[in-house]
Amino acid sequence: MDVATNVRIGRITSHEFARMRLQSSSSVQFYSVSRLPHPLSSTVGQRIIAGLAKPALIGFLLFLIGCAPSEEPVPELALSDSQEGVSTVTARADLGVVLAGDEVRHAFTFINDTSERLVVESDQAIKKSCGCTQILPQKREIEAGESAEVIMSVHTVGRDEDVHESALIVWSSASGREVRAEFSLHASLSVGIHASENPLVFEDGEELVRGKQIRFDSSFPADWNTVQIVTNNDLFRVSDIEVDDDGATCRVQCDVPYNKSRIDGSLLVRVAGEAGSDLTGGKMSATIPVTAKHTVLLAAAPSVAMMRVTKDGVGTARVLLFGSAVEASDSSLVERVTCNRIVTWKSKRISKDRAFVDINLADCDRIGEGMDKSLYVTLSTGDSLTIPYVVYRSEPFEEKEKL
Repeated sequence: MDVATNVRIGRITSHEFARMRLQSSSSVQFYSVSRLPHPLSSTVGQRIIAGLAKPALIGFLLFLIGCAPSEEPVPELALSDSQEGVSTVTARADLGVVLAGDEVRHAFTFINDTSERLVVESDQAIKKSCGCTQILPQKREIEAGESAEVIMSVHTVGRDEDVHESALIVWSSASGREVRAEFSLHASLSVGIHASENPLVFEDGEELVRGKQIRFDSSFPADWNTVQIVTNNDLFRVSDIEVDDDGATCRVQCDVPYNKSRIDGSLLVRVAGEAGSDLTGGKMSATIPVTAKHTVLLAAAPSVAMMRVTKDGVGTARVLLFGSAVEASDSSLVERVTCNRIVTWKSKRISKDRAFVDINLADCDRIGEGMDKSLYVTLSTGDSLTIPYVVYRSEPFEEKEKL
C-alpha cells in the first residue's frame, strides 16, 4: 500500500483539506487524515509535512477508513526541545484498514527552514522498530530552505497483528545542532485469507500418519492459480495442492520424532489478486500455526550418551529418561542396565514422567574399535531402550617415557 501525503505545518483549514483530497480510480473514494500533535516552534523552524493520503496499495488496493472533510481543524505537528542543542519533531500516519500482504508505504516531507545545512551522518543515525520496517530519506544532505521526502514502509507478508511501527532519523548541523525526526505508521490489518482450521493441530492417532486436508478461501477477489503454500519446519510436508475458482486445498503431513512429544511450525499462504480487480498486481498472505502432538513411550536425552573416561578407566554418563513408561514405573524405576562392560547405575525421578540415570562403566579405556557401544536400559514396566554411547577422555593420559 503506497500512500503519499503533503500537509502544511501549522493549522490546515477544511478548504485546504477538500482541495487536497484525492480520489482513487475506482468508484470508492479513498482518503485519510493523519493525526499530528502541536505547531512547530518558530525559534527552531524545522518542519515535517505529513497528513492527507491517497492510497495506492503496492500489494493490494483496499479501502482506507478515514475522515471526510469537515470544519474541525486538523491537529498540528509538534517540535520540542528535549535537551540543549537537541530538537525533536514527530509525525504519525494512520492508514486505516489494509490487507495483510505486501508493503504498506507512506511518504513524509521533511523541510529544513534553518539557516544551516542538515546532514544524516551515517546509517547509525537511522533507527527502526523492527526488521519489517524500512525508512529511507531521499536525500541525506539538505541545504537551508530545501526539503527531502522520507519514505517509510512496513512489510506485512504473513503478519496477523496490526501495524504500529516507528522509525527515527537524526539530522545534524555543522554547529552541533541535532534534530531528531520521529515517524510512525499505524494501520489495522485485515487478513484476507481464511483457513478451514486455524490453528492446524495434529493429535495422536491416524491423522499423524495420514495427515490432514486444509482449505483456504478469501472474501476478496483472488487468482487461486497463483497460490503458494510453504512451511517453516521441515518436519511438516505440504502436498496435493488443488485449486478452484473459490479457493485452494492441500494436504499437510508431519513426522514427529519418536523422542519428541510436540513440534510446532506454521504455514505461509500467499495468493495474487484477481486480474481486473482492485487487487490486481498485489498479493494477500496469511500465517497458519501448526502443532503436532503424540505420546512418547520412552526416550532419552541426549539420544547418544557421552561417556567421560578418567585415568582410572571408569566411564560415567548421565541421561534423562522421559515418557509415559517412566510415569508408569514403580519407585525402582530402572530394573536393569546391561552393556558389554561391568555397569552400575543410579536413578532418580525428577517429575512424574522424567528421571535421571547415572551410569558407570568399568574398563572403558579398553574399549576398542568395532566393539559394541550401546547401553540397554529396561524399566520396571518392562519397556526398554537402547542408548548408544561415545567415549571421551576428560584429561589426557601421561605419555610413557621414551627409552
